[in-house]
Amino acid sequence: MNCTGLPNCTCGCCAGVSVETPQGENNRAGLPQIAYRTGTWASFRASMLARLSSAEYPALAALKTRESDDFSIALIDTASVMLDILTFYQERLANESYLRTAVQLDSLTQLSRLIGYQPAPGVAASTWLAFTIKAATGLPVDPTTGALTIPALTQVQSVPAQGQTPQSFETSAPILAKADWNALPVQTGVPWIPKTGNTSVYLAGTATQLQPGDAILIVGDERANWTAASGAPVSERWDLRIVGAVTPDTTRQRTLVTWSEPLGAAGSAPAAANPVFYALRQRAALYGYNAIDPLMLAWGTRVTLLNDKLLQAGPPLDWTFGIDPATGAALADESRIDLDAVYGKLTPGGWLALIRPHGTGTRTPAGAIMLYRIESVTSMTRSGYGASAKVTRIATDTNEALADYFAATRLASALTQSEALAAAEQPLDYPLYGNCVDLEGVRTDLANVSAIAVVGKSQMLSVLPGAGGIQFIPDDQTAHVTLNAGDVVTLLQPPDFLLPDGTAEDWANASGLFPLYVADKNGRSGTVSAALGDFALVPAAANAPVTQEFGLVASVALVSKPYPRTRIVLKSPLLNCYDRTATSVNANVGPATAGASVAEVLGSGAAATPNQRFTLKQTPLTYIQAPTPSGSASTLSVLVNGVAWTAVPSLYEAPPTAQVYTVMNLPGGAATVTFGDNDEGATLPTGMANVQARYRVGLGAAGNVGAGTITTLVDRPLGVGGVSNPMPATGGQDAQTVDGIRANAPLSVLTLGRAVSLSDYQNYAATFAGIDKAFAIWIANGPYRGVWLTVAGANGAALPPGNLTLATLVTSLTSFSNPNVLVYAQSFYETTFRLSADIACDPRRDANAVYAAVRAALTLAYSYAKRSFGQGVSGDEVALLIQNVPGVIAVNVKALVVVATSTAGDLSSAGFSVSAYNAWMKGALATPLPRPCAGSPNHICPYVPVAGDSAPPTPAEILVLDPDPKQLVLGAMS
Repeated sequence: MNCTGLPNCTCGCCAGVSVETPQGENNRAGLPQIAYRTGTWASFRASMLARLSSAEYPALAALKTRESDDFSIALIDTASVMLDILTFYQERLANESYLRTAVQLDSLTQLSRLIGYQPAPGVAASTWLAFTIKAATGLPVDPTTGALTIPALTQVQSVPAQGQTPQSFETSAPILAKADWNALPVQTGVPWIPKTGNTSVYLAGTATQLQPGDAILIVGDERANWTAASGAPVSERWDLRIVGAVTPDTTRQRTLVTWSEPLGAAGSAPAAANPVFYALRQRAALYGYNAIDPLMLAWGTRVTLLNDKLLQAGPPLDWTFGIDPATGAALADESRIDLDAVYGKLTPGGWLALIRPHGTGTRTPAGAIMLYRIESVTSMTRSGYGASAKVTRIATDTNEALADYFAATRLASALTQSEALAAAEQPLDYPLYGNCVDLEGVRTDLANVSAIAVVGKSQMLSVLPGAGGIQFIPDDQTAHVTLNAGDVVTLLQPPDFLLPDGTAEDWANASGLFPLYVADKNGRSGTVSAALGDFALVPAAANAPVTQEFGLVASVALVSKPYPRTRIVLKSPLLNCYDRTATSVNANVGPATAGASVAEVLGSGAAATPNQRFTLKQTPLTYIQAPTPSGSASTLSVLVNGVAWTAVPSLYEAPPTAQVYTVMNLPGGAATVTFGDNDEGATLPTGMANVQARYRVGLGAAGNVGAGTITTLVDRPLGVGGVSNPMPATGGQDAQTVDGIRANAPLSVLTLGRAVSLSDYQNYAATFAGIDKAFAIWIANGPYRGVWLTVAGANGAALPPGNLTLATLVTSLTSFSNPNVLVYAQSFYETTFRLSADIACDPRRDANAVYAAVRAALTLAYSYAKRSFGQGVSGDEVALLIQNVPGVIAVNVKALVVVATSTAGDLSSAGFSVSAYNAWMKGALATPLPRPCAGSPNHICPYVPVAGDSAPPTPAEILVLDPDPKQLVLGAMS
């Protein structure tokens, strides 16, 4: 349409148009993006059209049309498109110029380098490997220990799970190894030493021929070595008991013998010096026990016998027993005993016990009991007491109280024909846990062992009869269960019952109730609170999963009392609670990190070329954990003409002759090596292919493989037959992302590679390789005085005690802070919670789609990545989040429930079941944490330690939503 120039013209060329560009800037502080466009296509076009009608440009007044198909208008439209594109990129360039608003990795990398910050290239995972050595001859071994050496950089590989790729690992140092270190047996029992109160003993073998009611004798050197010449009283350190039950154990080839009365009598302890267990196979009587009653004799005969002192006047009238008819002497004075018959199996050195039922003794069987050692045995014919018989005459080592037994000949009895039965090793009544591992026997070749792998099965417990009222509280919030006698549970976490030095103690000495974290017969985890004496140890089932871990060795010592054995003292207590009978120790253990070694020619040096630069052909360059401010160190080694040059952070102010180079990590994993220019660092000497590189390839979170997955030997050193990793690999971290650079680059300016203030310690740890989040407190006094750090691994992974990442962090902080300040680091607690809510959906929308959107919003908002230490959750906060989801009209949050507290953020560790990897990775704390708003139905406050807490403090919590989608209950609002 053309302009008519009349007042009623409707072409719009002269009115309603104004200049709209350039637009001004108005950006508030703290915005994630800034507006920096002078205009858009529409505003540019409108502004130029306005200029066509401006009186300032009279030459354009004749251009009356505003139609889009006009050439001039089309030219304006095209220019507006071009200006729109230019201003779009101008705005992007402006945003990429600021750390907060940049979104391109390269932009953030270049910006961070302006402040001397090198974005973290990632770090390789680390773990401990346990090797199996073949029993072979002719291998090169150390002449002193007999151990062979597994060289450093021995390469192994993981077996990938579905959808994953194999990960290469290499040993970090030479490892001493021996075939008989593959499975060192742990102590399962103790040599038999009777103790006061014992009512049972295990005998070797199952053919003891003992029956209930048989008599047994326990005696040691205290009585066996006694002689009258010593002048000392006859030792009372012996026990005679009657067998109550005999239970053969064909599996372990032993027999359990029990009796009712505990060992030990008033004022007398059981034998302790070389005790021997005897079965007294023969019951006998004294000669004359069945003699005719003198009252049955004629009166004259009785008078004659009384005059000859062969009868005692009584009352009652009876024979004078214990007289030698040949000499007339008392047998008691001669230490002689005549038994009622010939007993051909009695031998010198054996034992005979005489029993008087009417005595005042308290031992079992009832009566006064005296023990005699047999010096000699003779069979003879004896007449007396109106009878004649073949008898056994015994000479004893003492005549103490013999006269009393002869005086009671008709009532006394004898137990003899002692047969020694070998006692088996007595099983310990507590499982293996704590910081000490006692081996079976003495090993003098373990002095140089730095780590061990403990492989076995979790201890199972059976509820004893009479232990009533034990409540099992499942973690899945189902109803409590009462455990009955005979019910079996599996210990998932060691109980808190240790000696002050960290060693385990007999559970017989435990008193009070202990919180135990267990799994029931159905595999459900939960807690019980009971006395340790309410349970008996039960051997692990044959199909029970394997439990394993590694331990750092603090010392190896020989313990001589009460029996010699080798004790391995660990730097940290064991994480699991092991069945001793199904557990062994592998001492062929050493550290390893992810990555595979490669070597290549970088290129040729040219002395006339400054700052030569080469790019590594393989990616990514492996960085391993190291006690540096960044927490990592490169594995790259550059050789020029066969001479190793030195890597430096920067060539700035390097001497002109210094043989140094710098490594620049590029986005995408590539790395370049840059040399000097003879002003700052030396140039490369001229040569052909004289610049070589050796390095390792591979890093990142992919190396955090599960336990038991590293089983492939890529290199096969002589004698090595197998390999495994007792625990998952940890510490692997991918190259820093945009968000990571944005968060950590400013922190590096605050710490400048050292820690002074408490916030410095926290920031230092948070930017350390392998660490994702950190929380620090200061403990002013007590045994843990210093800085207490709670840390979370990459992607929320747990870092178990003894983990290389934790150890490296503590070492680095000690080096780059006040060395007099002690630093403690421990993995965080992850607490999961569940919620239920009713939602009213917009009827115009698909309800299922709205529910899905709500689940996605909740899962993202309460994921580990979005949460921090001590960050709570409330019903109002959840309601607001759900309310803001499109399609939600109303919401009612009904419940917030804490499910479980675990010491691991990564709840999907491959290769472990609950019972196999214990409570450390998947379990709940046996003791509830002291949360600030505990008990509030509409608010959950995670725990964070504060100064003055227990020593050591409990690690801080991160609160996340239960990852099980079935537990997020969303219903329709009625």
